[in-house]
Amino acid sequence: MTKGINTYVKASTFYILGNGIGQGLAFLSTYVFTRIMSQDDFGLYGNYYSIVSILAPLVGANLFMGLNIAYIDHKNDIKKYKSSNLFLSSIVLIIVTLLSLAVNCFLKESWPILMILFAVLHAYGFFIINYYNNSANMENKYIVRTILLMLPNILQIGLSILFIYYLPLSDMYSRVIGSVCGIFGCGLVLYIIMIKQGKCLYNKTYWNYGLRVSVPSVLSSISYMIMINLDNVMVTRFKGASAAATYIFIYNIGYILYAIAQATNSTLQAWLYNSLASGNTQNAKNVQKWYLLIYDIFAIGLLMISPEVIKFMSPESYWSFEYVGPFVIGSYLMVMYSFYSIVGEFHKKNMILSIFVCIAAVVNSVSNYFLIPIYGGMAASLTTVFSYVLLFILMRGLSQKLNKNLFSDKMFIVSFSLVIASSIIYEFLYSTILVRYIIFLGILLLITIYFLIKRSEWIGIIKQKQENNNENT
Repeated sequence: MTKGINTYVKASTFYILGNGIGQGLAFLSTYVFTRIMSQDDFGLYGNYYSIVSILAPLVGANLFMGLNIAYIDHKNDIKKYKSSNLFLSSIVLIIVTLLSLAVNCFLKESWPILMILFAVLHAYGFFIINYYNNSANMENKYIVRTILLMLPNILQIGLSILFIYYLPLSDMYSRVIGSVCGIFGCGLVLYIIMIKQGKCLYNKTYWNYGLRVSVPSVLSSISYMIMINLDNVMVTRFKGASAAATYIFIYNIGYILYAIAQATNSTLQAWLYNSLASGNTQNAKNVQKWYLLIYDIFAIGLLMISPEVIKFMSPESYWSFEYVGPFVIGSYLMVMYSFYSIVGEFHKKNMILSIFVCIAAVVNSVSNYFLIPIYGGMAASLTTVFSYVLLFILMRGLSQKLNKNLFSDKMFIVSFSLVIASSIIYEFLYSTILVRYIIFLGILLLITIYFLIKRSEWIGIIKQKQENNNENT
């Protein structure tokens, strides 16, 4: 029993540490790239990376999504299953590459063929790493998984810096080549390892299973990536690469909050799955409250220190402090709707969730098309916030039908209102450092006092969680 608990704690700690270091390296690399790349090339790379993100769910048909269930249904032949579906993803990659080249030919402003090939290989490298990571997670290889949360970022950042200095190419092309070598290089090594372990390239049963489980999630993933990344492409299209560079840089600052949430989301998902499966959901509102309060602190803290972070991380040409508020609000909405999306996934409503994300992506894209040419990046940031509000409302409606009153609407409203109010204060005070810090420390003090007064609630949750873990082990 103790061994099981210790293993769980170790895995969770390593995952959070690895994800934090990986995200931190990616974030800190911005300090370097904003200084060694021209602003136009920085913006163009951001545009390229958006295309990679949109291609990522397509190049492997999201086949890694089916691995978790496959470890239950095909546990005796899991190595063969993994290698078979990995080889299937290679066929999908070829099809997507040909389709991407064909579509590019019909675009008014087509990309160079070499850049399309780089983008699909870059995206496929991410797919293989995710595929292996899902497998490592199911086998509790938390050290290997932690390494893979850091190593690809280290390689792509290091090689990009090296190539920018030594290749006789533009900064943008040099960074693309460095990123592809780092990510696809890691992916290729993992691909060979899994194929050799399974020694199975074709199995009709495995292929049908993998496609049936994974393909429904592709629409959701693509829609989600479009909603996140199409802003960058449209800002580049209508306002130029320099404007896009500023937008992308501030976006990365504002969405630090969601990067933090990604490190804890798997823990929230595991707890909710366990609670819904057992019918023991009476603590859901308490978990929701303390989870949101912690992210209130993160959100408000990020808002109040962001001007100094921006000034430290970038040259003056990137300083657009007014974007931060909408980005932090959008990031907080992503934290909020994750509660409802987890409920939908538990009840296997993936297709409905995909439709919801698709609706929000279409609304965001259409709004951006009409508003960015007039109002620029600020319109893009606000339309994204509106799309997340719409997505939250849609997912709440589904969750209410599946598990009525599981979460507190009042808690969502109160915590979100606190972030909104702080964002409005920030917009008026981002040039006044002392007042911002006093406000943040005051809010932090009030929340800390509330934590101390209500400590029996969150201590009780921790103890209950520990008991559940003991029972499961």
